[in-house]
Amino acid sequence: MTPDGGSRRRARRRDSVIVRYDGQQYERDLARCRRALLQGKVEKRFRNLDGFAELVGLSQATASRFLSGAEQGSKAATSRLLAGLGLTFEEVHRKVEAAREGSAQ
Repeated sequence: MTPDGGSRRRARRRDSVIVRYDGQQYERDLARCRRALLQGKVEKRFRNLDGFAELVGLSQATASRFLSGAEQGSKAATSRLLAGLGLTFEEVHRKVEAAREGSAQ
């Protein structure tokens, strides 16, 4: 409960998000990306998100939006972020097959 008597809902962190590159949809495993970020902190390759963003040469805001699923990111930015996390595109993305119109469900 908040001080004014209302309830406060905490936004649930997404574990995955659908992104599109070159006309193909992929499901991005955000949870795996965040685990890799935590592992980088443990290995002391960077101290925090700012350090990670500096390491990959992008802004902290871009890195944050990528990891939260709020932004797809360009192919170039995605490659830099994943390289900094020690992951490949294939390790984090799974092709999503579009449902065909008129198919039986």
